[in-house]
Amino acid sequence: MLFLLPLTPLLLFNAQTGGTLASVGGNLSQSYYGVNNLAVGANLATRLGQVVTVLRGDQFWYLGAVYANAAAPWLAGLIVLGGVWRRPRLLAPPLLLLALSVTASLFTVSDLFVTHYALLQPLLLGVVGLGLATLVTPLPNTDASDAAAPDAATSETMGSRLLRRRNRRFILWLALDLTATVRYHGALARSGGLADHADTSYHLAYYLRYNGLGAPIALDWGFDAPVRFLSAGTVRPIEVFGYASPGAPDADFAARVRPFFANGDNVYLLHAPAFDVFAGRRDAFFAAAADDGLELVLEQTFTQRDGTPLVELWRLAPH
Repeated sequence: MLFLLPLTPLLLFNAQTGGTLASVGGNLSQSYYGVNNLAVGANLATRLGQVVTVLRGDQFWYLGAVYANAAAPWLAGLIVLGGVWRRPRLLAPPLLLLALSVTASLFTVSDLFVTHYALLQPLLLGVVGLGLATLVTPLPNTDASDAAAPDAATSETMGSRLLRRRNRRFILWLALDLTATVRYHGALARSGGLADHADTSYHLAYYLRYNGLGAPIALDWGFDAPVRFLSAGTVRPIEVFGYASPGAPDADFAARVRPFFANGDNVYLLHAPAFDVFAGRRDAFFAAAADDGLELVLEQTFTQRDGTPLVELWRLAPH
């Protein structure tokens, strides 16, 4: 009963909407982004590679560079294997939970994103920490004969040597992680982030807020949440791109966007062509405007710090 208590919001949501069941049921064989959920072997290879990536820490390309702790997967493997050898009963339950979590992640309603493992990372590192604890803690003496046990001084010396040797692994891991972290911070300070993670969102939110553009028309995904947050809720983009398919606009796209054409003060947000998230909306928007005899005017372009265009702000004007 206590286990079900934290699940109450999820259970109530599904009792009212059936959302989770509908999402899972609609993506059983192929996910929203086209992942084949029946390709268990290929998905497992991808996920195991992501476990290594999370340990290495080289998934943060969007900070402006890629750095890694290349020793981390090897150290983790040695530590866990050593822990299993010394205390198999202690390591077995968390390892089983970890294995079940990885197995569950082979099936997705979206894509096999490495970011999903942000939820798994504490468990992964917890298993490694538990393995390390078993290595630095002496095994209990199961021999009932005092004569068979080493004297206290010898035992303490052996234990100290073992502790120092195994602590070196942890210190190496910590030093390499810290080095990569410092280098990532340096890269981010220079780049300001890349693509959807760039600080361009700050400039976009500022421009919209202080130019009185409180309801821009979002023709792609990725504008609404950051702009609302960074403008303190004063700018609320209107999403019309449609979630039916990320690969192409649905048949009703033009019907949704055309009512906004009547107001010449409206502005329209698009990603630069190389950074589209939901494909085809740009062409469909341009075609609808042309069919209505309207001229497209690129009012503003927002770039990364390196000058790469990321976001475009358009207006429509009569010919």
